[in-house]
Amino acid sequence: MATNNFDVIMNPAEYERSLDRAYVEALVKNVIDVAYDRDATGHELEYYTGLLLEDTDNPDDLVIKM
Repeated sequence: MATNNFDVIMNPAEYERSLDRAYVEALVKNVIDVAYDRDATGHELEYYTGLLLEDTDNPDDLVIKM
C-alpha cells in the first residue's frame, strides 16, 4: 500500500493517508455497504474517495460525515 510518508528521512512525517485509489475505493464501498446495506452510488464513491485521497480525513471522519 502506498502512502504519503514514503521518505520521512528527507521530509517531515505528515498525517498518513493511502495513495492507492483501488484500496480507498474498496474501503469506501465496504463502509457504505455496512452502514446502509447497499452499494455506494457513483457520487458517494467519488466524494468520499476524494476526501480520503486528497484531504486529511481518515475512515473515522468518513463515517461521521455519513
